[in-house]
Amino acid sequence: MLVVIKAVRKWRPYLLEKPFTVRTDHQSLKYLLEQRITTPAQSRWIPKLLGYDYIIEYKRGSENQAADSLSRQGELQFLSISVPHANWWPDLQKEVRQESFYASLIQKQIFHKLIQKDGVPFLAGKVYLSPASTLIPQRMTGQANQHRREVSFEVGDYVYLKLQPYRQTSVAFRGSLKLSPRFFGPFKVLEKVGNVAYKLDLPVGSQIHNVVHVSRLRKFLGNIRPVFTVPPPVADDSTILPQPETILARREIQKGKYRPRTEILVKWMGTTAEDATWENAWRFSKSYPNFVLEDKAGLSGGDCYVSRSACPKHVAPAAS
Repeated sequence: MLVVIKAVRKWRPYLLEKPFTVRTDHQSLKYLLEQRITTPAQSRWIPKLLGYDYIIEYKRGSENQAADSLSRQGELQFLSISVPHANWWPDLQKEVRQESFYASLIQKQIFHKLIQKDGVPFLAGKVYLSPASTLIPQRMTGQANQHRREVSFEVGDYVYLKLQPYRQTSVAFRGSLKLSPRFFGPFKVLEKVGNVAYKLDLPVGSQIHNVVHVSRLRKFLGNIRPVFTVPPPVADDSTILPQPETILARREIQKGKYRPRTEILVKWMGTTAEDATWENAWRFSKSYPNFVLEDKAGLSGGDCYVSRSACPKHVAPAAS
């Protein structure tokens, strides 16, 4: 009876207001609606079937071959068995026997939920280790080395070098330190120093040591094209002192109701044209007073970008 009730309640949305048939090999269920309620269980279960339009059909188990073959499985042949085995378990058992920490812990019964399994203390289903256990550094080392891989380079290979964005500014010029790339180069590997360090062919005046740990290197793939050749000058306090080489373009930008602002595209010494940056013309003239903007040919062919008003050189002359 309980099986019928469970099945009807599970498929209740599909059985309401629809006639259905319950097939069973239990003969007594055939008279479910006609028999007298004699047990408390029947008084609780039968009312749950009220409201359904159903018919109970009895079929002998010997005649129900399909259900019988599914419900009765033949004898299975044992093929193999696997049991998880911890290779550190013998070492832990030996440590528990020799370490005085475990003996005092078990004798004092500091934790009421502390149990022993094969001589090893367990707390809340986990092994309780001593603070001086040798398994702790082994597990920490294994977790630290889980995603590490062995990397090696040959002499003559080219690699990228990872630099600190706000500190190591002498190797390459970066207009925006926050948006600067993570790796610079490529640089040639000159020599292997030890097992995890390499000597690189860095630019002259880079002011950093040319022996670098392998964790700061990435292998270069593709054609060799130096991103930069000569580093910009650096002051004594390691601040970068870029020097302008030429002006490539000029543009006018207007924001809101303020008057247009002039910006110039500056190519710096020791960098390529792709690394040119847009600078404020007024601030540039204040920082480099000896650099005359009017004498630069790059201004004549510059681009002009205006957001709200027209560029002065694009305004047609007024009719006289």
